[in-house]
Amino acid sequence: MIKKVVSLFVILCLLIPNMSAFAHQSKEFSAENYIEFIKSFNIINGDPDGNYRLDDLVTRAEFSKIAVAASKSRNMVASSLKISPFKDVSYKHWAAPYIKVALTNKYVNGYEDSTFRPDSTVLYEEAVTIFLKLLGYTNDDFGSSWPYGPMGIAQNIDLVDNIDLSIGSFLTRKDAITLVYNLLNCKMKDGSNSEYMSVFDCALKENIILIATSNEDSSVGANKIATSESTYEIGDYLNLDYLGKKGNAIIKENDTMVAFIPNTEYTTEKYAVYSVLDNKVIVLDNSQFKELTFKDGLDIYEGSNKSTFSQVKSKLDMGDEITVRYDDFGAIDYLIYNEGTLIGPVTVTNSAWASNIGANVSTSSFVRDGVKCASGDIKTNDIVYYNKGVDMVLAYSKKVTGVYENASPNRDNPSSIEISGTTYDIESASAYNKLSAAGNFKYGDTITVFLGKDGKIADVSVAGNISTSIVGYLTDAGSKIYKDSDGNDYSSFFAKVVTTDGKENEYKTDKNYSSFKNLAVNVTFTNGEGKITKASNPQTLGVVKASKMMIGSTYVSENAEILDVGTIYEDEPTLYKNVYLQRLDGLSITSSNTLYVEKNASGEITKMILKDVTGDVYTYAITASVKTTKDGDGNVRGYSYTFDSNGSTYTDNGRYLPVSASSGARLSVSGGKIDTVKALFATEGKVSDLTGEYIIAQNVKYKLSDDVIIYSAVYDGTSSTYKYLITPIDTAIEKLSDYKSITAYYDKDESKGGRVRIIVVREK
Repeated sequence: MIKKVVSLFVILCLLIPNMSAFAHQSKEFSAENYIEFIKSFNIINGDPDGNYRLDDLVTRAEFSKIAVAASKSRNMVASSLKISPFKDVSYKHWAAPYIKVALTNKYVNGYEDSTFRPDSTVLYEEAVTIFLKLLGYTNDDFGSSWPYGPMGIAQNIDLVDNIDLSIGSFLTRKDAITLVYNLLNCKMKDGSNSEYMSVFDCALKENIILIATSNEDSSVGANKIATSESTYEIGDYLNLDYLGKKGNAIIKENDTMVAFIPNTEYTTEKYAVYSVLDNKVIVLDNSQFKELTFKDGLDIYEGSNKSTFSQVKSKLDMGDEITVRYDDFGAIDYLIYNEGTLIGPVTVTNSAWASNIGANVSTSSFVRDGVKCASGDIKTNDIVYYNKGVDMVLAYSKKVTGVYENASPNRDNPSSIEISGTTYDIESASAYNKLSAAGNFKYGDTITVFLGKDGKIADVSVAGNISTSIVGYLTDAGSKIYKDSDGNDYSSFFAKVVTTDGKENEYKTDKNYSSFKNLAVNVTFTNGEGKITKASNPQTLGVVKASKMMIGSTYVSENAEILDVGTIYEDEPTLYKNVYLQRLDGLSITSSNTLYVEKNASGEITKMILKDVTGDVYTYAITASVKTTKDGDGNVRGYSYTFDSNGSTYTDNGRYLPVSASSGARLSVSGGKIDTVKALFATEGKVSDLTGEYIIAQNVKYKLSDDVIIYSAVYDGTSSTYKYLITPIDTAIEKLSDYKSITAYYDKDESKGGRVRIIVVREK
């Protein structure tokens, strides 16, 4: 065991330059701090039980080996020595070759009786004197007052820093480590101003950051590590657990990093990015959300490149990794960004899906469709990815069903396909194989594609094999011409259905379902053809309490999809819009204004189709002008209208009840053309206040629409004609007292979902 521990000190001297510089990084030096560092080089292998015996004393034989291994003569040791260097050191003694080299180079001396006493404990001053000789000092430098002369020199050059011994003390192995530490950082006596470490072709790089290997960033070469200073080869035993940290590194022969010790005054934390909001990043930290704020000019490292947070934040995406370095005061020193290294996409097919991608259902974090969830919320046929670096699973449930119409650039080598007029890129090899000419799907087939994290196709299946039905709002139906895989035309019935996420999908159907237009429907598939039935009408739910995520006594899922539609009548224009639960706050959701409700296994509402609850599906405009046309008898024949909606102009000739000029109007616009017009209600009395949320007139508060349009009516000097200019709401608020009059137009009472849609201000 003695020989093993001595080898530790020998190789330590050879391979670990400038350890005293590392010592200064610790607030309180301790040799124990560096055991893991030494172990990472595979040069310290304590006892079988892991004990390094740092308090054991070092013999003269052991220290002779340390001295030789730390010297320029380290390669001169002859293991087959046949000469006994001292009468008490047989040539068979394990240390004989080292003692012989140490004696030849005058590092050590024997006693006057021609003995060396190899098993005696080395004295502190003896060890220091030997190391001074390695640095180039001689007896002439020491003078006649040994050991005080060499000890004085040692103190002056910091060779004995962090050693609490006095002359006459025995040297422990812990002290030997410290002494080697200091030796390698001391300047040579030869006047070169180089540190002793240069003897071993090693150099110290201070305050560099370990950024990434090829595992974190594919642009970093194999077996290399990118740092804030340069990119290096990875030494055999370099500890890569220090990625992201700042500290001092040892570089051998200018190109290989053999060791790294991080600064202990700083801490680093690795997070998974959840979302980015300007200069705030929401991260997952031990399965909990945490908000971090970064300055735009903060240093950020990506691979071997240094930039700023403002330059990189647009690239941050869910599942990416950021390493944040904090100082003692909790301030952020820098960031390291690594694009999420994801395993996937993988389609969930059975209960073993998590272990198949390396995730752990007990410890990993799970996010489904952008919302944090439990592992049990991941469903069959979800597309999943696993980020090993931050132990997070990303799952996506989005699926699109439609007719496979085209492949680009061709079916032999498709990179994207067209489904019912919409193009989707292909992400996975599995999807590529199924959709290529060698796969089973052909043009004209109705298929269901599974979309991954970037909205690309991760997998594909025959429509109808995945779910029993698709629910949505039927917007169009009839028959049309398709092309088969041979380019031949054929006719088929079709239906277009908007699902609750607001996406329109087209399916081939078994018959014409045009009579179902503007209804909530179920679509089921048999042999690729859709069959449509009316969706069941739900029961009354109750009043929306958005802050509690509830409607009546029923909870609403955090990522619920809510579609508000304009009508259920076939002959009226099809209008729809996605809304959030907050928009419905305080409104009563009943069977009369709800077309469809879907719940998950926990009883939470996940999908809803509402019937004209918010009024947000319409286009709101100012009636810029109205012209009346009359016959020869003076009877009104009709009206010609010009409307302005946030800068867009709509015109139509009068099938409508008269709408006054300068008043607000609600338009049903389909295909860019007006279908119906309805006058808005005007507020009464003087407006006393206007904010970003409300307008108050005659002590009545009216809530503004999120996209309220404010017009400034400017009199053009002729009759009563006005020119309408769009005005920012902030400007209107500032000039409130300067206006001659203010009129707000709303569609219905706030209690019924109404909002102020148009405000007209008139200059004095």
